[in-house]
Amino acid sequence: WLVGWEFMHRYWMARRALAVLPRWGWLIIPVSETIYHLQKPWPETIAMLAFSLALTPWAIARRNALLPFTAHLIIELELIVFLAIV
Repeated sequence: WLVGWEFMHRYWMARRALAVLPRWGWLIIPVSETIYHLQKPWPETIAMLAFSLALTPWAIARRNALLPFTAHLIIELELIVFLAIV
């Protein structure tokens, strides 16, 4: 699911959003991800918003989703370790 999530948001949605709104279309991705994370604890939702606001323009400008994917992977692995320890 991680590869699919990052591909959908940083590639597919980014391309479609920029085709419709060339200047501000990228903001659709952080809004979409934040809405999805509203069901989770507030710190996670706020962190996701910050993460998406920072890495979506980065991925679009460089045409490379490797950094967002790697950061997302690290967060998920840390969560697994945290749940295993606590």
